[in-house]
Amino acid sequence: MDAVSKVFQLRADAGFFRAIDEFRRGEPDLPPRAEALRRLVTAGLKARGNPNLHRQVLDEFAPLGVTAEAPCRRRREDE
Repeated sequence: MDAVSKVFQLRADAGFFRAIDEFRRGEPDLPPRAEALRRLVTAGLKARGNPNLHRQVLDEFAPLGVTAEAPCRRRREDE
């Protein structure tokens, strides 16, 4: 990470935050939401090009509605 960090704001629905909080509770150190999001994004970026890691990361992102078919879109609730 660069020595100087920048602020990034995110708007999301309550379900997104519930999923992030669920991920946080599974971490040994209960990171703040910002750190949990950094970890999830870092894992996703590392998974590019690595099929085994890609599957593992998709499993982590599943509570957020991310699928292999639509990695940047939430699944519709009726699916």
